[in-house]
Amino acid sequence: MFADAAGHFATKGQKIWADYLYSLVIAPSEISLLAENPVKSRAATIDLIMNQIPISQRTRGPAGFNVWASGDVSRLQIEPPGGSCRRKRDAHAGDSRHRQP
Repeated sequence: MFADAAGHFATKGQKIWADYLYSLVIAPSEISLLAENPVKSRAATIDLIMNQIPISQRTRGPAGFNVWASGDVSRLQIEPPGGSCRRKRDAHAGDSRHRQP
């Protein structure tokens, strides 16, 4: 990890240190996204119920009540600008849009 006795990092040590510092900078924005999924899920469920109420009121079943079910499949993927890990940045190193200054 160290290149010499003076305590200078070798290449691998520099990468480890850079990843650590990057994680300290990006962590607050990543933590703020944790609450997004429950909020979106609840909003979708409420919207689903609110849309079903008028349909149920217009058409009554033979016994005077309706039964309905609904489901959804989704994937929430949020990526911060520039990616969230060094490997992702390194993968785009040849792409001029993702070059680091």
